Amino acid sequence: MGSKFTSIVRVKKQALQKAELNLVRARNSLTRLSHDLDEARKEAANITIPKSGNASVLSQSMQFFRVLNQNINQIKENIELRQKEIVHFTNLYKNANIEHEKVKYLEQEDIKMQLKQKKRVEEHALDEFATMKFARDKNA
Repeated sequence: MGSKFTSIVRVKKQALQKAELNLVRARNSLTRLSHDLDEARKEAANITIPKSGNASVLSQSMQFFRVLNQNINQIKENIELRQKEIVHFTNLYKNANIEHEKVKYLEQEDIKMQLKQKKRVEEHALDEFATMKFARDKNA
């Protein structure tokens, strides 16, 4: 049985699903970035700076180490951003869930009211039918 809230429930459910999808994407992105950070740290730990040799080799090693540290810092910034996004999307998901539940409740209540109204109309029709039959039987 349909209700005037059915289409609104559908829209709220879509909003809830979209919020959930964004939350899952942000969590997956955070996991990927954490893995990338671990890999970059392992790579930085495995770098050996030459103890002897010419200056250009030492300069290249130092430059590579600086680039790697910049990459680690960039990944850390992205992790912080994803953590903020997760908090944001979690709040959006909670609010969307509350809105969906509210409208779903209203839809259920509206359906109950429609059923009560329909039952009253049927009872009235049966009473009228019984009255007409009684009157016809009495006159016959």
